[in-house]
Amino acid sequence: MDKIILIGFAATGKSTVGALLADKLTTEFIDVDHEIESVAGKSVQRILEQDGEQYFRSLENHELSKLTSKAAVIACGGGSVLCDSFSQLAATGRVVWLQASADIIHRRLNGGRPLFDGLTVSQLNAFIQQRSVLYGTYADIAIATDEFTPEQVAAQLLNMLKKVCNKR
Repeated sequence: MDKIILIGFAATGKSTVGALLADKLTTEFIDVDHEIESVAGKSVQRILEQDGEQYFRSLENHELSKLTSKAAVIACGGGSVLCDSFSQLAATGRVVWLQASADIIHRRLNGGRPLFDGLTVSQLNAFIQQRSVLYGTYADIAIATDEFTPEQVAAQLLNMLKKVCNKR
């Protein structure tokens, strides 16, 4: 497995599960949000607050384009699927969609996400449904995270990936 690309809405566990999965596969782990923060010299939250979503997406698009030749487990941002470079990245690896219900995501977000702060569960659900169309377009595998710990999700995912790779 050269490249595993984790997608899904904010707070579905992409970064946590990705790090665990990379450890199990003994491969590099890359968190796209951390890459953006490193380049910008400030947090994603601060970028969004000070520079806006359009600037953030331009940084994200650039970072995604750099990852097409990397063999790694990659945790993408929740909106990475909105970037032009994402389709090129998705074509280079297995795309895994981590899913969670609006109730769970609302609880996990707990502030600190400028794009979603102040949204009701119903509003958040509408946002999730919008993005789900794109997630579903790219996903090779989908896995629900609501009922499971990150360790359990990583173990399930590893088993699913082994089955998919053995069918080739």
